[in-house]
Amino acid sequence: MQPAVRDQQSADIMDELRALNARFIHNFVTNDVASHDAILHPGFISIWPTGQRWDRATYLKYWATAFDPEV
Repeated sequence: MQPAVRDQQSADIMDELRALNARFIHNFVTNDVASHDAILHPGFISIWPTGQRWDRATYLKYWATAFDPEV
């Protein structure tokens, strides 16, 4: 693969990741569960720092109200 092509692909991937990250943040701040659900993998499992695992439905229920603008 030519370096210029590889560099462009890397730039395109970074642009896509930045857009996805911005969407994630927007969804969190606005509690947009449907949009957040749309970007999750179908087999998504949330693993907390404690090792606790939440299935997708439990995670989305928590996520819907997790953002507190007062904090």
